[in-house]
Amino acid sequence: MARYLLPASALANVGMTANARIFESAIRKMLSHPLREVQNIGAEVKAVALRETPTLVKYAAESDYLTASRIELTTLARPLGGTPQPEHWLSLTDYDAAGENKMLAACLYAHGAMPFDQAHAYIEQAGPEVRTNIANAALGRMGRFDNPMRELEYATYNFDCVLDQGAYFEIKRHRLMTQTPQPLTAQLGYATPKLLAAAGVLPVYQRAMDAAGKCYETRYRKIRTPPPTLCPMATTADF
Repeated sequence: MARYLLPASALANVGMTANARIFESAIRKMLSHPLREVQNIGAEVKAVALRETPTLVKYAAESDYLTASRIELTTLARPLGGTPQPEHWLSLTDYDAAGENKMLAACLYAHGAMPFDQAHAYIEQAGPEVRTNIANAALGRMGRFDNPMRELEYATYNFDCVLDQGAYFEIKRHRLMTQTPQPLTAQLGYATPKLLAAAGVLPVYQRAMDAAGKCYETRYRKIRTPPPTLCPMATTADF
C-alpha cells in the first residue's frame, strides 16, 4: 500500500522489447515530451541505442510536429474547461453497431479465399445458428491463458475512464487498445486503501496526500499561463 505515497516521478524499472524502428519513434516522442525528466530519459535511451544501431536512431530528435501540435491543441482545448467527476468514472461513449458482423466476417475471411465484401454479406444474412457456430469456432476453445483472435479488433468500443495512475498502468500493460491519456492531475482527489487505517497510519497518509495536492495546485497555477497561440485565425481574446 505504500506505493500510494510515491510521486508520479518516482524511478521504477520497465522492460521493453522492440526493434530499432520502434525505439526511434519512442525516442522522438520522449525528446518532444513537455517534461524535462522524460526528455532526459529519451536522451539516455538514444545514447545507448546509438552504440547498438547507430544508423537507425541517429536521426531521432525532438519533433517540431509533436511539440507545436501539442501546444496548439492545448490552447484550443482550454476554452472547454471542465473536470471529470470521479463518481462517473466509466462511460461507454461510442461503439460500432456493426462490429459483430465485421468480426465474424473477418474470421471467415482470414481462413478462406473470398473477398471481404462477400464474407461480410454472408454474415449479414446468416441466421443466429450460423453466427453462433462461427463465434464458437473462433472463441469457444479459449483457455485461461489464451489470447483471443486478433479478428476481435474489428469490433470497436470507446470508453471514457477516470482512473488513478496504478489502475491505468495495469490496463495499459495487459490490454491491446489505443489509449488517449490526459495529463495527470490532483484535482480528482485520491484513493484511500482500507489497510492504511488498519495499520494506524491513515492520518499520516492523509496529511501527505493533502500536502501533495496543495503543492500540485501551486505548481499548476504557475504552469497554466496560456502559451502563445499558433493558430493564425485566433487571438488571445478568442480564448
